Amino acid sequence: MSKEIMLNNEEQSPMALISMAVAKGSTVEEIGMLMGLAERFEANQAKKAYVKAMSDFKKHAPKIIKDGEGHNKARYASLANVVSKVVAGLSAHGLSHTWTTKQEGPTISVTCTITHEMGHSESTTLSASPDATGSKNAIQAIGSTITYLERYTLTAATGLAAQNEDDDDGESAAPRPAAVPEKPFYPQEKFQASWPTWKAKIESGENTSEALKIMLRSKYTLTDEQIQTINSVVLVGEVI
Repeated sequence: MSKEIMLNNEEQSPMALISMAVAKGSTVEEIGMLMGLAERFEANQAKKAYVKAMSDFKKHAPKIIKDGEGHNKARYASLANVVSKVVAGLSAHGLSHTWTTKQEGPTISVTCTITHEMGHSESTTLSASPDATGSKNAIQAIGSTITYLERYTLTAATGLAAQNEDDDDGESAAPRPAAVPEKPFYPQEKFQASWPTWKAKIESGENTSEALKIMLRSKYTLTDEQIQTINSVVLVGEVI
C-alpha cells in the first residue's frame, strides 16, 4: 500500500483515508484494506462508547425496591418495576435493551441484549424450565418463566440488584465514595475452582444463591463480578 495513504495521523479518520485513496486512484485491494480498517476502527470506537456509557449508568444506578410478594411472603422486584427504573437510566446514557426468547424441549432461554446508540451490544442469557407451580396451565407456566428470566437477565446485564424499601446499603442513585472492605476479597482463583460445584448445587435446589453469598460473606468480601456470577444461576420460584 502506498505510504501516502497509510494511517499515520490519528486526526485522519479511516473514512477520510478511503476518500483520499479513491482520489489518488488507489487499487481495489488497497481500498478494500482501508475499508476493513474503517470497520475495525468504528467497532472499537463503539465498544469504548458502550463501556463508558455503562460505567456512567452504574455511577448513577437507579434504586430498585422490592415491590412484590411471592411464595412464603418473600419480597421481590416485579418486572414492571425493574423495567421502569432501568430503562430510564439506560436511555439517559444512549443505551437500550431487548429480549429474545427460545425454547428447546422443556428448556426456555431468555437473552437480554444491551445496545449502545453507536451499535455495540452485549448479551446475557439465562435458562429454566416452565414454572408449573400452583395451578398454572401450560401456557401460564411458560409465561411465568419468561417473565422471571426477563427480570433476572435485565438485572444481571446491568449489574443491579433489588433491595427492601428500608434498606440503606449504598445502592442509592447518588454515587458514594468506595468503602474499604472490612474483610479480604475472596480470591478469584479459589472462586473459579469452587464455582462448578456451587453452581450444580444451586441448580439442583440443594443450595440457593442467597445462602451461598451469606456463607462466603461471613469471611470475605465478594467482588461485583463474583456476585453477578452467583446471581446468574437461579431456580424458578426463587425471587430477588
